[in-house]
Amino acid sequence: MKGFSERILNIVSYISSVLLFVVTTVIIIVATPNYSRFIYEFKAGEPWLHENLIAETGFPVLKSADEKQLEADSIKKIIPPVYFKDSLTSFNVKEAVSSKVNDIINTFFESDSLIKNDSAFRNKLNVVIDTTLTRIYESKGIIIAPDSAQWPGKDIYIRCNEGLKPARISGYYNSSSASQILTHVVQKEMQEKREAGSMTDFIKALRFNDFLVPNIVMDTQTTREIINSKINIISDYKDYIKEGQIIVRKGDIISDDLYNILNSYASELNYSNNRSATYLFYIIGRILVVTGCLFMLFLFLFHFKKDVLFQFQKTAFILSLLVLFYITTVLIIKFTQISIYVIPFALIPIIIRSFYDNRLAVFIFIIVIILVSFIVPNSFEFLFLQTMSGLTGIFAMVNLRRRGRLFFTAFLVFISYSIFYIGIEGLYGHNPADTEKQRFVWFAINSVMILAAIPLTYLYEKVFGFLSDLTLMELTDTNSKVLRMLAEKAPGTFQHCLQVANLAEEVIVQIGGNPLLARAGALYHDLGKTALPRYFIENQMTAQNPHDELDNVKSAEIIKGHITYGIDLAKKYGLPEAVIDFIRTHHGTSRVEFFYKNFQKQNPDIFVDEQKFQYRGKLPFSRETAAVMMADAVEAASRSLKTYSEQAISDLVDRIIQQQIDDKQLNEADITFRQLSIAKDVFKKKLKNIYHGRIEYPK
Repeated sequence: MKGFSERILNIVSYISSVLLFVVTTVIIIVATPNYSRFIYEFKAGEPWLHENLIAETGFPVLKSADEKQLEADSIKKIIPPVYFKDSLTSFNVKEAVSSKVNDIINTFFESDSLIKNDSAFRNKLNVVIDTTLTRIYESKGIIIAPDSAQWPGKDIYIRCNEGLKPARISGYYNSSSASQILTHVVQKEMQEKREAGSMTDFIKALRFNDFLVPNIVMDTQTTREIINSKINIISDYKDYIKEGQIIVRKGDIISDDLYNILNSYASELNYSNNRSATYLFYIIGRILVVTGCLFMLFLFLFHFKKDVLFQFQKTAFILSLLVLFYITTVLIIKFTQISIYVIPFALIPIIIRSFYDNRLAVFIFIIVIILVSFIVPNSFEFLFLQTMSGLTGIFAMVNLRRRGRLFFTAFLVFISYSIFYIGIEGLYGHNPADTEKQRFVWFAINSVMILAAIPLTYLYEKVFGFLSDLTLMELTDTNSKVLRMLAEKAPGTFQHCLQVANLAEEVIVQIGGNPLLARAGALYHDLGKTALPRYFIENQMTAQNPHDELDNVKSAEIIKGHITYGIDLAKKYGLPEAVIDFIRTHHGTSRVEFFYKNFQKQNPDIFVDEQKFQYRGKLPFSRETAAVMMADAVEAASRSLKTYSEQAISDLVDRIIQQQIDDKQLNEADITFRQLSIAKDVFKKKLKNIYHGRIEYPK
């Protein structure tokens, strides 16, 4: 019945994982933008490296931004500015001029007896000036001509009640011509009173230019509205390419005009895709590409990581990361002007590496980059730069024992981006001085965002129940609450766990795997012995053994109980499931051999029920759990050696591990015979170092 239930659970897991892949495929297919069928890559100033390009359909050639700007500038120069007559200006100027002229006349001629007492002349002079000003302002008006550099024309518009009327600038006075008229009038009136020299001094004193304010004022807002209305109707197209016409030949240098034509063609293909029969083929191609990439990922997990593929949480974690980065890329491309190089794709292998091995991290990263490369511009450049920076991030994070390592990784990723970008530009023949400086800013932002690996890793740990290297480092701290409790209640067991941790960690370093996980599992594997520590020999400080008062079956039950109690205690203290697995598996389904043999000796004629002496654990399923099982047995057995010679240690290690192999305790572990051989060599070397002889110090 139990086996049937397990099969049902396995089938449900398989179906769930497959459905996750199907849902992910659909999401990516739907999210993929409807880009054009124009698959060629090209750059201005570079030769066209593809075959002759022939237009599949006729299309208008778009104007470049510079061409549109030139047209807009031309319109600004052609459209006459709009002016209006300010009626208040005339009144204010006449009042000001009259006052100033009287003051000057009074001051200038105060000592001149000829004019000083001639009030009629002075009044006449004021009237003439006022009349002339009225004629200047009312009949025509004074205008400031627009800047000839901005508008070289001679026509303007005058805004009046009837609307806009065209006018000529020459039909209005400027400050200089109006001043000349006033000067001429004053000169004519004074010719009979004064000689030429004194009259000239008086005219200079009047300084009409200081008082004459233009009353024909430019209407800036209306002028701008007219110009903008003309600019808004500028056509986006400048030419038309017929169907079947050769657009570019192989080897042609892509000029600015040709570059613009190619972009126009790409835009037309994108538009025509959505309204032609070829759109169906585009959709089919999109489905095949996305499905193919995800199917390759499925096959990789199926052949090399079944423990990941058929666990819903682990598969969901990987696919959610893939979807997150893909959707982010789509949103940035469609709705922002931000460069895609701001997206920290190197985070993908770094985060996955925190929970799994480098091989899985690299494969998933490559799949994501390949998928994204189909929707980004300059896909080869993107694929190359992201691959190099991602691999740099993986290599830099191989041994994440300190958080400061992440800062170093971010710096290396930035250096990687920069060096390879400069290399690509050099390969294209571009001068380093001409490289896009803004690109380095995006690279820097990208690298800084890699520091988000710490909070993201923590978030994924909590959501999916994973275990990262950073958490493992915290768990392996011997001053943690649980390990301090183990050291106080069962000091002998604690020392045993430390030795097992050292042995298992070194084995995993040599054969591959996660050394931190092996060390953490080894430190907690005998946590259950804290319940009845004195029933385990390493904690017995006296010659009295409490098992002497118990029968073999009862003693075996107590020894086996440290597995069950250890699991309960680990859950109570909130230890991760990955660490609890070491408690379940470090004895597998083996027997409590000492009490089993003892029972046989004492009861030779009674049938022995092996289940009473058999651990109710699970078999090791990984290199790490297998390493801890072997290290635990080897370390415990080594304490019983009478002599610690090299041969005795070697024989012990060979015998213990061979017994586990014969007992099929390692059948489900991901470990090879070659790795077992390496593990045995590590155990022998480490035990020899632990028990090596020392010189006898003089008394």
